[in-house]
Amino acid sequence: MEGLCFLGPFAVGNDSLTIRTPDGSVSKIENLDVRVLGPKCPLLGYTFEFDESFNMRGIIEADSRTAVICFLRFLFMGDYLLEDIHCLCRSQNTEAPAASPDDITIQDQAYYSLLIHAQLFRMGVLFDLPELQVSARANMTRETELACSQPTPPADICETIAYLYKHLSKNRELIDTVINYCVGCFSYHDLGGNPEFRQLAFDLVPFHTDLCRTNFERNFQDEGAMEILQLPAYETENGEGLTQPDALDEVFSTATSLANSPFSTPVHSRVVSLGSPYQWVDTCINAEGSGSEWDLMDDQLSNE
Repeated sequence: MEGLCFLGPFAVGNDSLTIRTPDGSVSKIENLDVRVLGPKCPLLGYTFEFDESFNMRGIIEADSRTAVICFLRFLFMGDYLLEDIHCLCRSQNTEAPAASPDDITIQDQAYYSLLIHAQLFRMGVLFDLPELQVSARANMTRETELACSQPTPPADICETIAYLYKHLSKNRELIDTVINYCVGCFSYHDLGGNPEFRQLAFDLVPFHTDLCRTNFERNFQDEGAMEILQLPAYETENGEGLTQPDALDEVFSTATSLANSPFSTPVHSRVVSLGSPYQWVDTCINAEGSGSEWDLMDDQLSNE
């Protein structure tokens, strides 16, 4: 079975694990031994029960079959990105079986997929495995850093963002890792020209809010910083642009709170009018808060 050659050196049992995924598909992983698996992940071991043949049957609901295979790989080998089992076999003085093409496909998918790392982090949370959480977080950080030197963005960047905000919204470290990539490579990877990315920014207001906030925290130094403020405006079928001002309101609120801090100095920011990327509105946010600059911005936005 694909991606499971790493189970070779371990005792082969008669137990099985049924995998149910959100798309309704059901699959099984056979020849497991709960006596070996249970101590590695007690919470997973508790899902197994005896069937009429006195074999153990377990059921797990997961985001994908690939995630479960990588999860088991981590439990048995300590690293879900190991290309094969040669290092383990060498340590046990046994001969390693040749990796099948299916194994390589699963490994490549896990190695380069941000979504798989996010899914495995969540499994680490659900099954109380801090080591898996650390590994998944480190792998996601590595992949976003590598993506900055690649000519194209990660293939599943939009899926990953949607997944993080749906299932891991309280884990700011993971979200901030992806958000900083998006801001830093917004122009280089032409994320603003990606219809799926633009639609996601429009539909997922917290995501766009975080984009604008991070953009502000980075002092608008990145290429495409002003274009980020124009998201989530996207083209409809009749060519009209739709805008979502909530994210900008969040940024202005953050800027005001920073300016009103007794430890802050006046903050100068430049905000692009939503209608034209070349019309700049100079805004001075200071502790006195005269309000005239905000009136100017309101007039600019209302005229669009």
